[in-house]
Amino acid sequence: MEATPIRTRKRIIELYAQGKKTQEIASLFGLCKAATRRIKQHLREHGTLEPLPRNAGAKGKFTPALRAKLAELVHARPDATLAELRQGLGVDVSIATVDLWTKKLGLRYKKSRSRRPSNSGPM
Repeated sequence: MEATPIRTRKRIIELYAQGKKTQEIASLFGLCKAATRRIKQHLREHGTLEPLPRNAGAKGKFTPALRAKLAELVHARPDATLAELRQGLGVDVSIATVDLWTKKLGLRYKKSRSRRPSNSGPM
């Protein structure tokens, strides 16, 4: 969904300044009442009528430096647990996140068997 044009936003604020009601303004521009109120709220909270940029959310922690470090850790110790990899990265993320990162990079880590496999085979 596209942001309401700046020209329309300015006109809505002008109409509010003239004492018009939200319902009147909304019907004039073909907007819902909530959208009209949000434009006024946006000006009050942000001090501008410019829409927020699309990429205004939180930035991810998985930087190129961390990618290289994770790849290095997995290649150095392919039998390391996810908890050990997380500790080696030195970043405060969950174990599930480390698992997701290894999958994104296409890395495989294989646990070494702690004992010999059974001779009887699967049952």
